[in-house]
Amino acid sequence: MMMNFQVNAIHAFGEQIGTKLARAEELGAEGNVDESLKLMEEVEALKKQKSAAEVCFSCIFANIFEVMLAIKTMYV
Repeated sequence: MMMNFQVNAIHAFGEQIGTKLARAEELGAEGNVDESLKLMEEVEALKKQKSAAEVCFSCIFANIFEVMLAIKTMYV
């Protein structure tokens, strides 16, 4: 259950990044540089949040693997 939440959160961050990045490019092309830069700041913040979620997911997965390995060695 927790892993699905993490995967969905990572995916949602990716979608938000793509949407905001595309909009920032449009605004820049239209000459709205200030608004474009503001969105780019939001994109950078989302990238950091996505990266943190990915690290958290990796840690959870690694811990599950370690537990499974420990259980396996107990019965060998």
